[in-house]
Amino acid sequence: MAEQSHILYAREASLDTPEFRRVLVESGLGDVRPVDDEARLKAMLDGANLIVTARLDMEGKPLIGVARCLTDFSWVCYISDLAVPGSAISAISPSRPRRRGWASARG
Repeated sequence: MAEQSHILYAREASLDTPEFRRVLVESGLGDVRPVDDEARLKAMLDGANLIVTARLDMEGKPLIGVARCLTDFSWVCYISDLAVPGSAISAISPSRPRRRGWASARG
């Protein structure tokens, strides 16, 4: 059995627009988001005050998931996009605690 890659969860202040677009398209959210309007995608990223990413811990650190959020960092967090391509879901081990990774992204 092949060893699974580790997933790195992080809070990223800026995310590359083409990378964001790719994950939206591959997750199926591209059907309901303006993926052909790069300026609008950039504005969506710039307007979020919290972006949490999931990347494979391997060469190039490919993006496999993104949560684009608005939050007061105290009580409320509105997740406007949660995109994970179907092919990336298999990279997450069912036995791996997911809570620890997202909580550590609070930074």
